[in-house]
Amino acid sequence: MDIKRFTKFHRLFELVYQLIVLNLLFIIGVLFGGIIFGILPSGYNLVQGIGRINDGEEIRAKDFFKGFKESFFPINTSCSMLLLLIIIWFVQFVLLGQFFNSVYFIMTGAMLLLLVVYAANTPIHNKKNNFKRLVGIFLINPKLNFYLLLLSCIFLYVNDHISGLWLFLSFSSFQYFFEKAKKTLLRVWKVVEWNRNQESAI
Repeated sequence: MDIKRFTKFHRLFELVYQLIVLNLLFIIGVLFGGIIFGILPSGYNLVQGIGRINDGEEIRAKDFFKGFKESFFPINTSCSMLLLLIIIWFVQFVLLGQFFNSVYFIMTGAMLLLLVVYAANTPIHNKKNNFKRLVGIFLINPKLNFYLLLLSCIFLYVNDHISGLWLFLSFSSFQYFFEKAKKTLLRVWKVVEWNRNQESAI
């Protein structure tokens, strides 16, 4: 094996290892917050963790739980309406799951997941009308949301068919690919818009 291939393999191994560690920390945080109240602070610190991975830093449990503690009340209070929607979805899934088509749960779950991801990717200190702001972000990005909703549906479908995946890689890898997809799509659309402007100027 040459040096280039070894370096690529080592980087891939390191990335997978970091994602597994971050995924486990996310799950522990969700459980520590009583599941419902642990989703948003854990999600927020999952995003911070992905940022550290992209910056070449190591994931440390101490940093994750320090951030979890600091963000627990701000993000839960600012996103109380989103928490209510999460509770309603879980109640439907647990109590009424047999009466609904799985497509319904995948589609509604994907939309809810996208709102959670948006909440986790935005600052936590704006406590006023945070839900309205999230919905606004959701509505003004139709193209981006279409592709990210597709990614969310794939995520939910794969987790439904591969048991145990959620424990090791699901959440951290979803955020990792979400970040990559978001940056790539925004870059592509900027080029497309620039070309359109150039054509209209001729």
